[in-house]
Amino acid sequence: EKEYKSFRKAFHETMLVPFPQDVGSDKPPEGFYDTAEPREAIPATFALLYLAKGKWQKSVEYCANFGRDADTLATMAGGIAGALEGAKVIPQEWIDMIPEANPKAPNQHELASQLGTALLKYLASIQEQISTIKSMA
Repeated sequence: EKEYKSFRKAFHETMLVPFPQDVGSDKPPEGFYDTAEPREAIPATFALLYLAKGKWQKSVEYCANFGRDADTLATMAGGIAGALEGAKVIPQEWIDMIPEANPKAPNQHELASQLGTALLKYLASIQEQISTIKSMA
C-alpha cells in the first residue's frame, strides 16, 4: 500500500499530460471529458501491474483508484493480469454484479462461449490446412 500511494503521488505530480481540450488546465472545459492518453495510461498500467505483483484483483483495484483514466488502466491491467492468472481469480460476487449493473448488455457468459466456439472452429480449420499441407510433402 505504501509503495502504491507514493507511486500515485509521484506519478500525478510529474507524469500527467495536459488535457487536449484545454492545454495548461488541470480539468477539461465544461462538457468535455479527458481522453485516454497513452503517454500516461501505458506506463501507469505496467507500473501498477508491477506494484500489484501481477495479481488480478490488486491490479484492478490499484488502477480503479488511480484517478484520471482509471477505467482504461483497470481494463488493460486486468486483461494482462487475467491472462496470467486465469478467470478463476475473479471474485464470483464481481461477476454476479455485471448483469445488474448493465441490464441491457449482452450476457457475458454467452458471448464468451460463442467466442470460444468460434476460436475452436478456427483452430480446427487451421489444423485441417496443416494436415493437407503435410500430406502434400
